[in-house]
Amino acid sequence: MSDFVHVRAYGDFINVICNKETQIEGVIKRMSTKSCVFQGYEEWDEGKDKKWLLRFYVIDEGYIIEPELN
Repeated sequence: MSDFVHVRAYGDFINVICNKETQIEGVIKRMSTKSCVFQGYEEWDEGKDKKWLLRFYVIDEGYIIEPELN
């Protein structure tokens, strides 16, 4: 049961809450595709209650992501 993550989708975003730091890398690898981009994470709480919120952005088909240039 401790390997489960909580997933919530709303609009163009998907949030995944990881219960263990060891889950983060696997979730990012599985979720990251051409149409689902990892945006970042937040750490919640401290100690044994610590959680990690990973945020992904779902991109419409045909949308091109270009890097910002200075």
